[in-house]
Amino acid sequence: MSGVPCEGMLTTPTTYNFFGGSGSVAAHQPPGGGGWVADTAIVAKTAYIGPDAKVYGDAVVSSVARIHGKASVFGRAQVYGDAQVYGNAKVLTNAQVHSNARVFGNARVFGSAKVYGVAQVYGDAQVYDTARVYGDAKVYGYAKVGGKACARGLANIFNVQVFGGIVVDEPPLLVFHGPYKFLLTPDWLICGELSQSIEDWIKDTTDDQIKKEAGCLYSRVVSCLEEFV
Repeated sequence: MSGVPCEGMLTTPTTYNFFGGSGSVAAHQPPGGGGWVADTAIVAKTAYIGPDAKVYGDAVVSSVARIHGKASVFGRAQVYGDAQVYGNAKVLTNAQVHSNARVFGNARVFGSAKVYGVAQVYGDAQVYDTARVYGDAKVYGYAKVGGKACARGLANIFNVQVFGGIVVDEPPLLVFHGPYKFLLTPDWLICGELSQSIEDWIKDTTDDQIKKEAGCLYSRVVSCLEEFV
């Protein structure tokens, strides 16, 4: 008798535990890649889900997107176009990764964030809230881009936090002054977790030492930015 079930035959449902604890859910392995896809998720026949990759929840992977390595896409996340998510990367909640974007390493894209164009998010970087990363932008290392921040064009964000309404268009200028590291764009100065306009940052800071350093730096900031732009 053939091993292929005939119409009307009962078959044993396939389940998979995506969560590492109890509670397996109905799932299947699409042909080609062989990764696990929850029956609640949508994966196009043209997409590739690698053997160790996972797609679950209400996630959607469409077009010719590729999820491979040990990457996971879940929640209501969407990955489409020629985008790739791989390594140990995770795309979750309502995030979107599309066009030719790449998310890899241990990177996380979540919230309602979007990564697209030929942008790359990798290392231990995080993009979240309603942030946008696109164009040729790169966010990597331990960088975080959140809030309504936008990294675009040739932006290169490494090991700093960018949030609020900041827009970074070009590779920012990194300046070391005393014990402090300042990241400069034409409109913003970022030091540690603090991100403000240059004038407001100098005016509002209450740390006397940082204010002194910033005061010494201010005249240099203008010339640096003139060279930068």
